[in-house]
Amino acid sequence: MTPLAERTDLTFWYFREGIDRSSWSAFDRVWPVADEVGAAVGAVAFDASIVAAPRYWLRDDTGVPIIGLNSVQAGGLFSEPEPRIAWPDGSTVGAFREPDVWWAQQIVGKWQVQIDIEDGVARFGGAWMWDAADRPVAAVTQVRDPEGGSHLRLKREAGLPELLGWATLAFPLAVHQQLRNREVADQRGSQRHRDRTDLL
Repeated sequence: MTPLAERTDLTFWYFREGIDRSSWSAFDRVWPVADEVGAAVGAVAFDASIVAAPRYWLRDDTGVPIIGLNSVQAGGLFSEPEPRIAWPDGSTVGAFREPDVWWAQQIVGKWQVQIDIEDGVARFGGAWMWDAADRPVAAVTQVRDPEGGSHLRLKREAGLPELLGWATLAFPLAVHQQLRNREVADQRGSQRHRDRTDLL
């Protein structure tokens, strides 16, 4: 069986039918991860709150952590959290600092998350990673289904250099964090608009 870290086509089911959505901050704590034919090959443990930045751990089908991602307020309290790649022992080994992907003190690739605004609503337009020579190596797409469940799908090149391979495996987690940042910002903006309207 192909190890999770070597798979090139993975689906991250971050929303499933039956999860309580009564609050905007509701989220799935555990996401099933499937291979290209839908077989379970692992899971993501996701933790977050209104006041704390999210933490993600990608685990294999035995529950062993493979790679993690922590969000750090690198620029201060009101800055957008920076996604930092974590090794299974919890140590920080890299970061997604758009447009670059860092591992230790070297740039191993580039990344972009496209968010389109349609009628004032943010829409995910896709996400991509390239190696340091600008060759495309990974892409993340999204399917949103409020009834059956929504997912992010990672497709990446096989045989990538080791560090880039680990970074692409953490890529869907960084994409989700960027989308969540936007959702939180939109919710706060909507609340401020309602508060101003209430004063009129």
